[in-house]
Amino acid sequence: THSPTRMKAIKFAAMADGDKNSSSNNDDDDENQICFVVTGFGPFRGMKDNPTTTIANMLAQYIMEQQHDADWATGYLIIEKTLVMETSAEAAQQETDSLVRDLLLKTTKSKKIVLLHLGVDYQAENVVALEQCAYNEANFRIPDEKGFQPRNAPVLGGCDDEILRTRIDLETVCRVVNNIDDGDSQNNNNSVVISTDPGRFVCNYTYFCSLQKFQEYEDVFPLFMHVPTFSKIPQQKQLEMITSIMAAIRNEIKKQA
Repeated sequence: THSPTRMKAIKFAAMADGDKNSSSNNDDDDENQICFVVTGFGPFRGMKDNPTTTIANMLAQYIMEQQHDADWATGYLIIEKTLVMETSAEAAQQETDSLVRDLLLKTTKSKKIVLLHLGVDYQAENVVALEQCAYNEANFRIPDEKGFQPRNAPVLGGCDDEILRTRIDLETVCRVVNNIDDGDSQNNNNSVVISTDPGRFVCNYTYFCSLQKFQEYEDVFPLFMHVPTFSKIPQQKQLEMITSIMAAIRNEIKKQA
């Protein structure tokens, strides 16, 4: 079953996508589109109010409102779809399979899609972490929302890959978002960092499924992003940070085209 908020989120996304034709600020013409599909998670044990549920449900509406502000410098962003997933391995498998069927019908040589998965790191401080890789290892510290708790098991049995990496240049994205011209994009003062450890719970499980199932399709770019709780970075600030990251990702993929 899906969260009731899912349909609301998709409605917002459709509004954002449909609004592009009437916007004079659209810098993504039909010949070179970078679109986003954004996923969040519902509650899980120990996290009743998952901030990624709120972000997924509000992001398209937030972007729509900001794009009508003449002072907003991020540029035009297109959200194809948003959804909130149950925090379970079963949902991760089902939703990524569904996204494969859905997104491969929408990608073309002139339209690329960033599949941006959001998860919460309740132990994080005031940083957003871009996950460089995912591991074919499921080692759940607590049962997921279906009661499933694998220990030292593969995410995908029969898969030869132990580790998969995103094709997005995260070093460049971090430098841009953190306003660093040169030097270390991972210094301690940055608000956006690169991580190589997404844990071994449902976040890593989802990311590995996504990377593995899309690895043969060069027009789809999966990425997992860990955000802190709203007590560490308030909701409005997280929305601002995520849209800035999305803009940097869009620009980086355009440069690679």
